[in-house]
Amino acid sequence: MMRLSRIFSIVAAVSGALWLASNDARAQELSPPKAHQGYYLSLSLAGTVMGHKDKDVGWLGPQGGPLGALRMGQAVTPYLDLGIAVLAGAGYDSNRGAVLGRFGLEAQVRPIPVMEPAFLRVGVGFGLTDVFDRKDKMASVPGRTGAAYVVAIGYDFFPGRSPERSGGFSLSPVLGLEAGPSAGFSSLAGWIGLELGWWTGLPKAELELPEEKAY
Repeated sequence: MMRLSRIFSIVAAVSGALWLASNDARAQELSPPKAHQGYYLSLSLAGTVMGHKDKDVGWLGPQGGPLGALRMGQAVTPYLDLGIAVLAGAGYDSNRGAVLGRFGLEAQVRPIPVMEPAFLRVGVGFGLTDVFDRKDKMASVPGRTGAAYVVAIGYDFFPGRSPERSGGFSLSPVLGLEAGPSAGFSSLAGWIGLELGWWTGLPKAELELPEEKAY
């Protein structure tokens, strides 16, 4: 738990520094209207396949089922977003089921300017996995709580958005992988799904606009 606390402290400190730097930069110069600006809120639904490794029972899975997530945060630079995420999912096979959950910090980067809608997402947080029997005679498996790590790739579409508008609705196909390693029990889950998001955009006072549209 101390290790996880240190990870959160480091990520929070870096996030705060980037947020302050981005606010100073925006105060000094205007930005042209773009889709990825302001705060964001997104809801996702995906299909997942997960597996687990218990030191006593061995390999469990694969298990398939639904997964959902709620994300919120802010674009701190033109190519970096920081936020928090809450995720929950479930998987089943003929013998057992499992429930997966995570709360943590995430960063999204768009490293290639010519492909700005494409993003890479990385995250760290507190995760849990609870395994339950679907048959009475199965050996008990304790599951786990602890650090969880995620990496995902996706692409943001902004249907109907005007080039002169900051922010807007987004629709994003996403492919992700999450790992929860530990000595006694480890989980691995992959998913593919869609995210529906909303970007608030920047206020007009912070945008580079023609004079007739700036007020």
